[in-house]
Amino acid sequence: MPLALGLPLFGQGVAVRDGNVYYTDEQKQTRRLTSDGADSDPSLSPDGTTVIFVHRTAIPAGFTEPTNLHPVRNQICLIDAAGRGGLKVVFDAAITVDDHRYATFSDPHLAPDNRHAYFLIHLAVVEFGLVKLNLGDGQVQMISPALDWHVIASGRYAGDLLVQRRKQTVNGIYVAYWLLSEDGSLLGLVGQSEREALAFLKNPDRKIR
Repeated sequence: MPLALGLPLFGQGVAVRDGNVYYTDEQKQTRRLTSDGADSDPSLSPDGTTVIFVHRTAIPAGFTEPTNLHPVRNQICLIDAAGRGGLKVVFDAAITVDDHRYATFSDPHLAPDNRHAYFLIHLAVVEFGLVKLNLGDGQVQMISPALDWHVIASGRYAGDLLVQRRKQTVNGIYVAYWLLSEDGSLLGLVGQSEREALAFLKNPDRKIR
């Protein structure tokens, strides 16, 4: 689950109730955006205009995942936060990583440019894979293992990613937060603790190690 650091714009927010997505505007007015009771993990775009979320279908995936013996097909969907227009399915396919297939997705978030998004697949019991989705052509790319993550919305690193992941060293496993580019290239070390990660997110113009 990405680190919590407030809402994209003051007063706005999204939530799920009984499997439906709700949006709250700056005037604290709440409206329901979906109604079939099969949605989860909504998040608001950095500009506050669009909601991205996971829709769970009743269609069996037809294969097993490392952490799920009976997955069903999931979809990544977009909907206008103000309720204009309808729901748009932007990804509805399986992902293959290291000879395993995945149809279960979670925690989608839009990049600041609204041209691509990120979401998670469940690689193992305690580790996820961070997947980049191109909203123009629907292509996906697994860019990093992840324990925790956040899309940076503003500042000198806008569009880059703060990712907590394990790193094997001669002394064992090293867990830390790293700054990655949108394609997964390592840009630098942010720190080992959640406190350091949150401090960086509050001041994303600061230099990194």
